[in-house]
Amino acid sequence: MEIRRHHNMTMDAAVQLSDQILPGFIEQADDNVSNIQRQWDGNVLRFAFHIHGMNIKGTFLVTDDEIIIESELPFMARPFEGRVRSAIEQQLDIFLS
Repeated sequence: MEIRRHHNMTMDAAVQLSDQILPGFIEQADDNVSNIQRQWDGNVLRFAFHIHGMNIKGTFLVTDDEIIIESELPFMARPFEGRVRSAIEQQLDIFLS
């Protein structure tokens, strides 16, 4: 799954914002998330966590004008991809507004 959103801020501001987005998503999942891992490598945030018996991993890539989230959903989660995508897009739109 790939989600792209344009931003109109400096690269540093976009990186700082991206650093807040993942915790916001995880907070909404409440107590169902464990083993949270986050690692910045320049303008790429690699993340992984465990939720509802599934391991999720992916990246946030911050460019001069976009935030790109990439994650491959486990097979068990694919039927919910539309809802997951919609929830992420809504949160991104809130963060970027």
